[in-house]
Amino acid sequence: MGSIQQGKSLALLTYSFLTNKIEVSRNFIDRLITKCRSAFASQDFLLYSQSLL
Repeated sequence: MGSIQQGKSLALLTYSFLTNKIEVSRNFIDRLITKCRSAFASQDFLLYSQSLL
């Protein structure tokens, strides 16, 4: 019975760890999008992207 309880707590721990990771990466992506938006707003980035094309 104890091993089943351990398995449950381990699964719960893993789940909370993964959801925490997802939350962190979501915040990271949000910051990345914000940075990209501000870069797009600046003329430098437009010129830079045109030079790449």
